Amino acid sequence: MENKTKDSLSTLLIVILIIAVIISAYSLWKVNEIKGELSEQTEEKVEEEIEEEAEEEEIEEEVEEEENAKPEEDEKVFINIENSDNEPSFDKSKQTYYVTGEISPNCNEIFVDASNDGKNIDSDFKLKEFEAGDEEFVYRMKESFGNLENGDNVYTFTAFCDNGKTVRTDFSFSHQMAQINISSSGNKPEYDFSRDAYTINGDITNNCNEIYVDAKHESRVLDSQYKLKDFSTGDREFTYRMSE
Repeated sequence: MENKTKDSLSTLLIVILIIAVIISAYSLWKVNEIKGELSEQTEEKVEEEIEEEAEEEEIEEEVEEEENAKPEEDEKVFINIENSDNEPSFDKSKQTYYVTGEISPNCNEIFVDASNDGKNIDSDFKLKEFEAGDEEFVYRMKESFGNLENGDNVYTFTAFCDNGKTVRTDFSFSHQMAQINISSSGNKPEYDFSRDAYTINGDITNNCNEIYVDAKHESRVLDSQYKLKDFSTGDREFTYRMSE
């Protein structure tokens, strides 16, 4: 009886030990399985984070490329004539009218079209003294240049600038061609008793600056290049006196 009880206890202990081993093995397996799942989840999470970072970097690169692809704002371009309409400057030494202007430094060429009373008199004249980057320019007008006639003259200035930009401005000038006439009747001089001299009177357009007189008697020169001292620029009348 006693031996049988011992055998039962031994069998029970063996069963308990086996169960414990099984439970331990199962627990170890379960732990490893959980670790594996956690590891897989961690790897998946890491991969997801890497993919998200890569997507964010790609988006940032695309945004940067778009920003870089955006064209820079063009610099402002302009051209202006500094003279008021109908008031060109006059170069007395060259007997030439001229206008001055300002222009943005990103312009490269200036061309001028001139018309008189609607008729083209000079087209596509390039300002030769102007160079790319200049901020000022000068345009000269003279009858002998072929860009100035009697009446209303209109000048269109066209500037070609960077990035294909083009700007224009106009200047108008009403011009009266220089004229001089003797007003003394019958080309006969008048006698000025107070000065004891003969006088010749005349009228002249107000765009003249000086009057010179050459006097001859038959083939003999009496006076050469005599300048009328009483005449000033803008005068509309003049007087020339003669005396022995």
